[in-house]
Amino acid sequence: MPNKTQFIVLNDAIRARAIIALKNLPLGMAVIMQDSTRTLAQNAALWPALRDVAEQVLWCGKARSKEQWKDIFTGSYFKGEYVPNIDGTGVIALGAKTSLLSKKEFAELLEYIYAFGAQHQVQFRRDRAYWLAYYDRLTQPKRARHA
Repeated sequence: MPNKTQFIVLNDAIRARAIIALKNLPLGMAVIMQDSTRTLAQNAALWPALRDVAEQVLWCGKARSKEQWKDIFTGSYFKGEYVPNIDGTGVIALGAKTSLLSKKEFAELLEYIYAFGAQHQVQFRRDRAYWLAYYDRLTQPKRARHA
């Protein structure tokens, strides 16, 4: 299994630790820098939003599952490619995998879902503001507990 160390640069102290680790890397190691992927709050927001859409909107005259709505939204927003299925009885969308989306891309997908919901009178149990506040709570430094 390859050796892997990951730094999410949130402040100067983490940046300094990453620089030290970089200076001490043996030759031949690969370094990859990329945008952070989705946050826990974004992921937590996705499934309730998909559930609300699934419970309130018919698509092509049928109720669709949360998983099907996820495929519909990712294929639509990210302009997925559509290919025939193996037996030729339908098509399959080759959309983006949400686990690989950046925070920005995931935020855009969530906004797309909420906009669709607004156009189709979906009553979301939790709105965008709730999940933003949830994210803020997740990212706040933990306070020491006093006995």
